[in-house]
Amino acid sequence: MKEAILITGVTGNVGSHVLFELLFDLHNQQKDTPIYLVIRSSNGKTGWERLHSEVFTPSLIPQKIAPFFKTYIKKNVQVLEGDISNFIIPNDAGNKLTVFHLAASVNLGKGLKAKKEIAATNYKSTKTFF
Repeated sequence: MKEAILITGVTGNVGSHVLFELLFDLHNQQKDTPIYLVIRSSNGKTGWERLHSEVFTPSLIPQKIAPFFKTYIKKNVQVLEGDISNFIIPNDAGNKLTVFHLAASVNLGKGLKAKKEIAATNYKSTKTFF
């Protein structure tokens, strides 16, 4: 049975730390498990560019993964461009997909615009995702 992992929300604080811990655990277990990251392009940056500029920055990378993370990413990580309501899981993802759904709006505003954003992202997009 082929295993794979899918993570949404990896550019956020919780999502990036989940990825770091998974990389550490998979490396220690000597597993070459494919990891799919759903990342939308934003501000003219592709998903891959956002992964490197927002997640794998020198100030965020834990020392325990620093020696090997670049090699593991090249070999096992694939960015799926899109957001949680609009992406395609590759056919080769395997038949055992573990999902870490961490994408969410963290808008703390109290106005109608904030409420609509939260409803669209945290409810409607998650419903579409599943």
